[in-house]
Amino acid sequence: FDSSHPIHTILYSLAKEGKGSHAFQLYCQDPRIPTVKQETTSQQILQKNHYHVEAIHLIRQQAIQEGRYNEAITLYQQELKIHAIPTVRAHLLSSMGDLLYYRLQRYHEAQQAYQLALQAVQPSSTDLLLSLVEFYRDFRQYEELIPLLQNLVAILPNIYRLKFLRELIHIYINKLRDYPATIRTLGELIALQSSLSLATDIIEDISGFPQIRPLLLSLLSKCQQSLPPQELTQLKLIICRILFLEKSYTDAQ
Repeated sequence: FDSSHPIHTILYSLAKEGKGSHAFQLYCQDPRIPTVKQETTSQQILQKNHYHVEAIHLIRQQAIQEGRYNEAITLYQQELKIHAIPTVRAHLLSSMGDLLYYRLQRYHEAQQAYQLALQAVQPSSTDLLLSLVEFYRDFRQYEELIPLLQNLVAILPNIYRLKFLRELIHIYINKLRDYPATIRTLGELIALQSSLSLATDIIEDISGFPQIRPLLLSLLSKCQQSLPPQELTQLKLIICRILFLEKSYTDAQ
């Protein structure tokens, strides 16, 4: 790595701005860096110089195209020894994780690659968080999934936050039977919207759990400041109806 080379100055600036993936692509594509056109030539160069980034990149791409995925993983690992820039490392680890997960079904190694990638670019990388969310969702690892969803709720625009809040509610009520967390997250969803438009159906669904009904009054308390008066009255009526029906059912028994 020649730090005096003009292109390297550009790459360093991009990396400092958090554009590591773009810097990496430029490194592999820029015509001012000697271009390797064929894999055989790349192999020859790599035999002489184990740290030739472009040769590694081209051989790896060829290996992936031909289905030689294990070889591609080895080349990812080799390139990771070269790069110290966190965003570039995160790009490589994430791509390696995708290959391990989708092509080789080496799920534990894929998980490790995604986690290392996320650590490299903390505090937040939406793409990596989504990759890990999909991983834990597929394997029903809800305890690991929850903090990732909470992280996405914290960093994404409202329209996406609502989606992941609903997923959290579903996990808490249906998978973990964590009733206080269900009510707390439902309160967050209502506060985010300042509306009951999404919450009404959820309240009806979760009220089928007897353990939830006593907690509905705490939901009302949480929503005192976040709902306009008319919708707050609507919430009171919904909760009163649910509690009244529960009392009537209990009396009937």
